Amino acid sequence: MGATGPMIPPLASAAFPRAFVFAADVAASSSAAWLVVCGCGLRGRGLLEVSLAWWLSLVALVGGAGVVLGESGGLGPAGFLCVHAAVLLVLAAARWRSRSPDLRALAGTLAAGRRLLNGRGPESVATLCVFLAVAALSVVAAWSQPATADALSYHLPRIGQWLLDGRITVLATADARMNYTAVVPDLVMAWLIGGFGAGFRPSDLAQVMGGIMALGATVGLARQAGLGRCAAVLAAALLFGMANVAVQFTASQTDLFTAGVFAAAFYLWYSSLRRGEGSALGGAGAGLALGAKGTMFYLAPSVALWVALAAWRHRAPRAAWLGTLTGAALGVALFAGPGFARNWRAYGDVLGPKEWVSMHHQGAPSALGLLQKLDWNLTTSLAQAFEPQSQPLGLRTLGRTVVAALEKAVPESDPYTYVGMGRRERMQNAFLHRTQPDADYVSFGIVTLVLFLAGTAAALAAWRRPEGRTVASWAAGVAVFLVFFNVMQQWHPYGFRYLVLAAPWVAVVCAWGIERLRGALRACAWALALAAAANVGWRVTTQAYQSGLRAALEPEQSLTFFASSRWAVWSAGLGPGAAPLSLSLPYGSAVAAFYRQPLGRAVRLRAIPGREVGSAEEFVRGEPGWAVVSPTLFLGREGRVAASVWLFNGDPASPFSVAAYRRLGPGEEPRPVVYGDSRGEGPGAIERRLLVKTWGAEPVRFRLANPRPGAAAYRLLTPGYEATGEVPAGGARTVEVALPAGRVSEVEVFFEGAGASAPPEPGIELLAPGEP
Repeated sequence: MGATGPMIPPLASAAFPRAFVFAADVAASSSAAWLVVCGCGLRGRGLLEVSLAWWLSLVALVGGAGVVLGESGGLGPAGFLCVHAAVLLVLAAARWRSRSPDLRALAGTLAAGRRLLNGRGPESVATLCVFLAVAALSVVAAWSQPATADALSYHLPRIGQWLLDGRITVLATADARMNYTAVVPDLVMAWLIGGFGAGFRPSDLAQVMGGIMALGATVGLARQAGLGRCAAVLAAALLFGMANVAVQFTASQTDLFTAGVFAAAFYLWYSSLRRGEGSALGGAGAGLALGAKGTMFYLAPSVALWVALAAWRHRAPRAAWLGTLTGAALGVALFAGPGFARNWRAYGDVLGPKEWVSMHHQGAPSALGLLQKLDWNLTTSLAQAFEPQSQPLGLRTLGRTVVAALEKAVPESDPYTYVGMGRRERMQNAFLHRTQPDADYVSFGIVTLVLFLAGTAAALAAWRRPEGRTVASWAAGVAVFLVFFNVMQQWHPYGFRYLVLAAPWVAVVCAWGIERLRGALRACAWALALAAAANVGWRVTTQAYQSGLRAALEPEQSLTFFASSRWAVWSAGLGPGAAPLSLSLPYGSAVAAFYRQPLGRAVRLRAIPGREVGSAEEFVRGEPGWAVVSPTLFLGREGRVAASVWLFNGDPASPFSVAAYRRLGPGEEPRPVVYGDSRGEGPGAIERRLLVKTWGAEPVRFRLANPRPGAAAYRLLTPGYEATGEVPAGGARTVEVALPAGRVSEVEVFFEGAGASAPPEPGIELLAPGEP
């Protein structure tokens, strides 16, 4: 079942609960992160810079330990603690002579933080409000269930498999995303769930960690752009008004994590550059961001522009650049390098399978075609900015009107969309027909768009001022990002999530434009912008089904989570309880259901068998447990196996339906199973149609139930057999029929006189042998 990785016996024993191991790890990694900050020469810097450096160092230590452990075979709570403890000991030894100044600096940083939060000035009040918002989001994220489709289909399953195997390997799965996508956010999630024996809570806190860095970096960049302390904090608050940013604080996605890591790294580097210094930590953070998500490639031209302009304006000695570039090289090698190498070995391309890369990025047959692609993609992106669910109260009707107008400016279909989806139809379904926000579709919104354009205009008008040139260059970088992204990508409505990468710079440009206003007009603009931010942030957090309160209180509003949770319950009943599971399910299946269950089953991924495998019996031959597959894979060619099926809406072809097979035990006989259960209506009757697989010639029993106050007449039809009768009011009747042995047979039941519109309806179920 794969290597489990080395375990230290005392830490693996019952005497050391997981929560204790995790708490010790948090203490060790946080202490080591502080020593990294001191070692980077940031001790004594401003509260914001030191705090961001500390937070980024913590995330880097977790991600770096995860990469090392994943490559060496020791991934798990004990491994994280051992690596972090070893790093702490090394750093403590290296900084032993500086221990007193380091401790005094730590006490000073904590005291400065308390003074800021306890102050009564505008800056303190604004900071406290943002702090309380983040604290509330952290609680929600810790309690929410991961409910996004991507998380349940590949992020969380591979985390579960990594923790079972103790290492990161190329998995035998139909969903190649488990293998080729960047690993750092998932390793941080693996670290977070280390204190819990089952389930994936509180993995969503990884997004909050990224969000905290994004907020802090926004404040820092705003200060570097010349904004006052209070205005800089309010600039960070504007992030809550960007629906695609706010929703990710509590959604199982990785864009905000990546954005926060890179923004923090950029701010640390930029602050150091302005002092004529280098930033090894900032460089390493850039490598960490690349190891967090491949979408960093979309931001690369903008980063090149920002770095070039900053380097030209703020000259630094060669040694400073050497330190930064060394940190960047080491960061790329540690955080992204192993993944690139794994992809090269498995697929011959550092980015992953060529067919997957081409699905996301396809060129055009000519320069004119490329311009056409850019035109349509930009038009669609503009329409998505007006997506109604991303707007505050009062602007949703305007948003719907603009989307409806822009939707007519793009073709029904074109060659520049992901997997050939119809552009106009998808725009209508994703933007116009929705009544609640969706974490995959929401965007920056109208307010952000207007403020960004106004801030850009204000920066250009103030070009002679250094701050104006800085803000204008950042606005230009955002524009470059938008153009490059739309040139590269095959459009799909989920792509706006990637624009979160530029959110801190967008927020600074917006805030800078507001600050250029005078007196009451500026106060009014801030009041309206912050009110809009609060409205949007509250709405997406409480109403998007994949995140926030709904993911905590009613996660089954997510269809994927609903199916996955039912799979977990169903699979827990596959006896014996210790029998391992092998999963051979199609792309996009919510296989997180089978990992980190309380039973602690062994699980592995296995390639989907081809037609050369003649039966389920052949497929499970030599296997110790259950093989989980799509119900249609072996339908009618099972062989002699034990079988169990869970159906979504009674449809075996549904991607949310699943089947399991295992070898028969000594003296065990196969039991009949239901492969399909559809419902229909006729004149005055309800029809139920079942697909039943039987192995032997023994009669099969069905229970007909009638929960209604009046009797229900029934007519049951099978191949070569018909039975009629009546089910009494509020009662049930068992009907025994013979079905052809070794075949999948259709069983139809008509409940006559049972109006289709009057629930509860009569029903039918297959009884297990011996069941009363």
